[in-house]
Amino acid sequence: MDDESETHTSYLPPYLDFQAFLKKERVNGDHTIETADFIPAGEIKAYLREGGRLNEILAALLEEPEDGHCANEIIQFYSVVFAILVSIDRGRYITNFLKHESLRDNHLPFTVCPPRFPEAIFDEFWHAQPRFCAATFYKGSQQVYDNERRLPYLEKKRIGEGGSADVYRVRIHCDYNKLHGSGSQVSRR
Repeated sequence: MDDESETHTSYLPPYLDFQAFLKKERVNGDHTIETADFIPAGEIKAYLREGGRLNEILAALLEEPEDGHCANEIIQFYSVVFAILVSIDRGRYITNFLKHESLRDNHLPFTVCPPRFPEAIFDEFWHAQPRFCAATFYKGSQQVYDNERRLPYLEKKRIGEGGSADVYRVRIHCDYNKLHGSGSQVSRR
C-alpha cells in the first residue's frame, strides 16, 4: 500500500465527508483565551453510526471491506483511532490497528509502538492523536497532565490570582466531565 493510492482514495466522497466532519467538529470553546482544540469522541462515534456512513467510508477506502465485521469492530473499539487515521490521510491502515488490542480507543493516547507495527505510521499517528484525546475529569482524581494533553474546556475565564497561581473558572464538555453525578447539568458546546 503506497502513499499515492491513499491520496487517490481520499478524494472519494464518503472519505472527504468524514474529513470535513472532523475539521468542523473541532471544539475550541472561547476563542478569546488560550485553549487547545479537541474533537469529542462521542461525536465521532455518532457520525460513524449514522445511516451506514462507516460502511460507505470503508467501501471507498479498502479494496476488500469485510462483511460488516470490520465496521462493527471499528465502531465498538476503534472509532477514535479510525478518525485519527483519516485525519492524517492514513485511513487504510485501520486494518493494522485492528490486529492489536493495545491500540483500541480505551488505551488512547498511545505511547508505545507495538512489535511488528509500521513505525512511520505509528509516529504520524502519535503526533496527530492529542486533539482526539482530551482528558476526562473524575471526582476525587488529582491527575497531572503533560502539556500535550488537551483539556476539554468550552470556556475558561480568569477569576483571580494569588501567590504563584492564577485561578480560572472553566466549563467542561459533558463527555469529559465525570465530576458530578449523572443528574448534573453540563454543556456539550
